[in-house]
Amino acid sequence: MRTMTGAIRQPDLKLNLPSGWTEHANPGGPLEYRPKQDGSTGLLQVSRISDNQFGFISGHEKLGPFAAEMGSRMTGWGKPLGNRDAPCSMGRLGMAIFGGGEYPGMILWLSVSDHSAYMWTWLGPDPKSEEVAQALQVVVAATERVAPVSENDREFLDSLAAMSLAKSFIAQGKSPEQFYLAMLVDDDGKPSGRERPVLSARFEHQSNKPDSVSFRCRFEEAPQSEVTIRLTLNGELESAYTVDRSSKKETELGDKPKIGVVVEREGGGILQAARLRIASLWSLTGQRIDLPYAPARFEAAVLGVRLTKTGIPASFSNPGSGTWVLLKTVTPDELYLAFDLEHGKLEFFPKTPLVPNDAAMALYRSL
Repeated sequence: MRTMTGAIRQPDLKLNLPSGWTEHANPGGPLEYRPKQDGSTGLLQVSRISDNQFGFISGHEKLGPFAAEMGSRMTGWGKPLGNRDAPCSMGRLGMAIFGGGEYPGMILWLSVSDHSAYMWTWLGPDPKSEEVAQALQVVVAATERVAPVSENDREFLDSLAAMSLAKSFIAQGKSPEQFYLAMLVDDDGKPSGRERPVLSARFEHQSNKPDSVSFRCRFEEAPQSEVTIRLTLNGELESAYTVDRSSKKETELGDKPKIGVVVEREGGGILQAARLRIASLWSLTGQRIDLPYAPARFEAAVLGVRLTKTGIPASFSNPGSGTWVLLKTVTPDELYLAFDLEHGKLEFFPKTPLVPNDAAMALYRSL
């Protein structure tokens, strides 16, 4: 049977499969589950949608019509016969049913959590079979796996929190709800109404100690290649201050420790798609795509820990309310690095979009 087209990103989900259902090997394709081993009664497939598209998809008030539009543009899916929205264990669910396609029973679901979006498809011989109802229950009940936060992770996060600008800000009597970081603004300096473009990756822990943590990352543009990002507490100090977005008034926060950030990988060659993404984010026009690889080394300030990330307006806020850590490099130049230990997500993005600098070039050379 046919599989979904496009870049395949394997999800990490908890599924409650009905009795008799099995996972079927599908090399290079989405995860596949079958009620019968031979697939004669249909099959269910699922893949994670690119993080770069998450904001666009999650921004739809209704997912059902969007699922119908997606399927209608896919080869062999026929025409949508109906769609609807519903809640699911992950968050929101959109469903569209198709007729006149390659198989009598063709259904497309989109499930969206606070962190990710997933595409599910059912392909089978009978749209009213018991297996279709079972597939729906699998989709509705699916949840994301969350990485356990180890004691070393907590100690590392506590160390970052202690040196963060957010802690100093709150110590001055300000409420955490008033604290916004890295807000994306438009040309007039107002909060932007668009999603922030980023260079995103998913990661697993490689090692973690109270004074350092390493991630094995796979960037969205190069999911087959592994990159190591290492963060280390180094104790060096940097003068810190905040700037009010409206008045531009600076508030001194004293000297704050910096951390070291290293981006490196093994193997030859370059990650061309990732480099093109960096070039578009920082407007690195005219740069050779084949520049030799070189590991990147940054020093960074900790802006906030356990932050809540919002999509529109794009910002990080309210320390203590979420799962994100936000860093800003200070050498060789400025860029933002945000990561979420629990959900294994990481993002690089410019301080000012489309403005090239040495930090962007260092990141470019490391991929």
